[in-house]
Amino acid sequence: MKKIAFITTEDADYGFRLAGASQFIAGKEKVVSIVEDLIHKEEFGIILIDERVLDDDILGKIDQLQQGFEGIVSTLPSPYEEGEMAYDIVDRLVSRAIGYQVRFRHER
Repeated sequence: MKKIAFITTEDADYGFRLAGASQFIAGKEKVVSIVEDLIHKEEFGIILIDERVLDDDILGKIDQLQQGFEGIVSTLPSPYEEGEMAYDIVDRLVSRAIGYQVRFRHER
């Protein structure tokens, strides 16, 4: 069975580890190299990344890295902010699953 890896900021240290999950602490400068390492380890099937360590440049690099990865790399919404990232997560997962870009309309 494949493991789930969480990549979070330092303020979330130990949170997922206390639940028995694999957790890695990173900032924007280290997240790409951690994702690359995790993708090459065959023990992980899902990699969830705290949105606070992501930007468009980092997302582009991670998208390239996951091309040959059979698992899922997705974003973990920030616990402190409400934003568009949750809808981006759904867009990416659906697009990857069916191979088409689907437009979702959401109302607040």
